[in-house]
Amino acid sequence: MKKFIITTALIVMSTGMYAQNLNVKSETKTEVTKVKDSKGVKEVEKKVVTKEFQDVKVDETKRHGKNGKNMPQVTTNPVEVVETTSVAVDGDVKYVDVDRSAYYMNDGIKYELKRNANGYTFHGGKGVNNGLMRKTSDNHYIFVNKGATSIAHFDAAGNLVIDTYDKDSDTIVTTTYTSAK
Repeated sequence: MKKFIITTALIVMSTGMYAQNLNVKSETKTEVTKVKDSKGVKEVEKKVVTKEFQDVKVDETKRHGKNGKNMPQVTTNPVEVVETTSVAVDGDVKYVDVDRSAYYMNDGIKYELKRNANGYTFHGGKGVNNGLMRKTSDNHYIFVNKGATSIAHFDAAGNLVIDTYDKDSDTIVTTTYTSAK
């Protein structure tokens, strides 16, 4: 019985070490204001929750140290930022979408991301429509441009990152549009 309990405890503890492969940073900002109108005083609470996710993996093929015999190298993916804004008026909570409409730069060309009823439109130099973006359930976007379908997201710096599958080379091509401030 003693061996069974010790073995079970070791198995439970060892599986916990491999379960954490996602680096998450969360920040919550809450702002409470009181509004006085003809019906009385209402309390308005605005809460902005910003979460940064980064997938962390151990790459056994890449090792560092003398002759590559030491620890395997840790590889990380880009940071993904998800921001949720909620407004509560006397306990009635409503969620607000963050508007990412802005200008972005890539290869010296200025692009404009405009919000519309269904998502965003992406306009290149001289106002040419370069694509559409539609939000998915996991805070990414489907980007449709000239017959190609890509996946887009915003990184921690607010840049637009678009990943497109290139069937000729069987690779993912990543294009980053830097936020023009």
